[in-house]
Amino acid sequence: MQLARRGPGLYVPAVRRVLAWLALAILVCHAALSLYAQALADEFLVPALQSKAQNTGLALARNLTRAMASGVPWEKVEGIQQYFDQTLADNPDLAYIILADNAGKPLVRSGRGGEVLAPEQYVTSVRSVERRYVSYAQVHVGVDRRFISSRMAAARIDGAVIAFASVLLALELAWFALTLRFVAPLRQLAELLGRMGSGDFRYRAGPGVMTEAANAMQARLNQAFFELNRMPAALRRKSLHPAIRQLRVSYRFAEGGFARDLVRDRSIVMRLLAFLFLFGEALSRTFLPSYAAALASLAPLPLPGALAQALPASAAFAGLVLASPMARDWHAQFGALRTYAAGALVAGIGFAACAWVPDYAVLVIARATQGAGFAMMLRACTRIDAHSQERRNANARLAMVAAALLAAETCGPALGGILAEATSARTVFALAAALMLLAVLAALPLLEGRPARMQRAPVVLLPAPPRRADAGHDHMLLLMWTVASGSQRFLFGALFAFAVPSWLILMRHGPAGAGRYFLALGAALALAALFARLRAWRTSSYWLLGLVGCALAIAGSLPFAGQAAYPARQLAGLLLLGFGAVLAGGAQLAIVSRSMRSAMLRRGDIDTPPALVFAEGLAFVAGPLCAAALFTLAGPRKAMVALACLVAAAAALTGLSAYLLSHRSPR
Repeated sequence: MQLARRGPGLYVPAVRRVLAWLALAILVCHAALSLYAQALADEFLVPALQSKAQNTGLALARNLTRAMASGVPWEKVEGIQQYFDQTLADNPDLAYIILADNAGKPLVRSGRGGEVLAPEQYVTSVRSVERRYVSYAQVHVGVDRRFISSRMAAARIDGAVIAFASVLLALELAWFALTLRFVAPLRQLAELLGRMGSGDFRYRAGPGVMTEAANAMQARLNQAFFELNRMPAALRRKSLHPAIRQLRVSYRFAEGGFARDLVRDRSIVMRLLAFLFLFGEALSRTFLPSYAAALASLAPLPLPGALAQALPASAAFAGLVLASPMARDWHAQFGALRTYAAGALVAGIGFAACAWVPDYAVLVIARATQGAGFAMMLRACTRIDAHSQERRNANARLAMVAAALLAAETCGPALGGILAEATSARTVFALAAALMLLAVLAALPLLEGRPARMQRAPVVLLPAPPRRADAGHDHMLLLMWTVASGSQRFLFGALFAFAVPSWLILMRHGPAGAGRYFLALGAALALAALFARLRAWRTSSYWLLGLVGCALAIAGSLPFAGQAAYPARQLAGLLLLGFGAVLAGGAQLAIVSRSMRSAMLRRGDIDTPPALVFAEGLAFVAGPLCAAALFTLAGPRKAMVALACLVAAAAALTGLSAYLLSHRSPR
């Protein structure tokens, strides 16, 4: 198996070079488009704003002239100040409006800028208020040049965000294509050649161009040995019997001349199919609370602000939890393809309802429908390779889904926020519905249409292990697992699904601005997960990772406790909080998983009571609602600090339970 061990050296450098060249090509294209867009903005944006200032001044002068023409003396014209203020409120790109007499003395002033401070920073348009060829006053409308530069800077930032997110998307899809078409067949070829080199000819690789010759070679060897065994007995005894016996001792051939297939790694298929619907759900992360609050204000039964923002997120989690048993039965009866396609269609209907029916009740019902669809799609993804000859670890499948979640959370909210600010929230929901249809088309060639057959092991009657003596140990172990898993689900719903977007909305960030924060937060989450994996793999220091995560979460809460809300402090707090939450959560789940695995190896499987399963699902649903209650009762700042402290408390409680459990030796 020496060649199989060196298998990654055959394809890893080539795959890295392909991905690097792809990322470089995308960045070069985005840079060229950004430079072209900047040239167009310099050419068209400034003249467009100057034209708007001229048209606004002309409209204001005409309205004032019309008021004078109706017989109102100039000295008695009222409401000019309110009129100017409302005009500036409706047009944030205008800096000021001034009504001045013919000598240039200001009579009515609205906004800031003009002739007092730094007049070179403004582009001004002047229109006269005239009646019967007599000029009574002048209307000055100005545009701040800094507004133009800020819009240009915002456009550059949005371009950089789109470039980064598109690179992530392209690398995700390219990694899937390379793994499915190149890496996986080459990995099987390396394993097959390693087995053949060690004298094992009982297996064959999957069909493909790269494995065709190796499969044909081992098939000929198996067929030759099979025909050698079928020779007449007298001939074998005379000349070939010692050689056949030596072959059987030194080599292993397939029974009957037919080799068995090597186990295919379907984890990349599971990651892609999970990424598609998780990305569609993450598109609306930045603006969903504000969109729900706006619809709730129009509902006949108005709800409190924070509760109205949190209810759609809780409805999605409730649909996910309640539909999980149905998804399990559907998968067992109809197979992975039909389950995934049905879930995608159900989720697509929910997104379409959000896009074309702007009503709060419809939004809540549609989010619950999306949760039910996501449960079916998630079940189909996580059970793709559950019935293979070598069953993968359930933790490995969950880790693959978690990786897809991190990739979706990194690029989805940023792209969705930019698109929502440029168009509308309903466009983003329509795009998510179209993405569900794309998921169905992607699943057709990747999933099997028939349900997988369960391969039952032969029944062996063995005496049942004594469980009464270990009942207390098992109950404590299950309670520790429930605390770890339930706290992570609660914190995901409370922190990332509600608290972070609601905080950014309260800080007056638009969907695009909130998307930039989510992009940085998603990158921090991905780096934290990668750091935890590498550090724990090298040193097995899960306890140290848990302590570091708690410290970072507490440090991330400090910027929220202060009174000043500077953008740098907000970003630093979110990054530290997210990094610490992932480190602490991953460490406590790893500690509990090790304890569960060792207990199962000692005493067999441990039955999970339905009450604990219900408690884990309830934590998902209660997360956004409890965060909304904290926002209402304690305020946003104290709520964010409380959630950060809850991250540390959950990790500390799990660590204490694991410590007590390790000192209680089971009988």
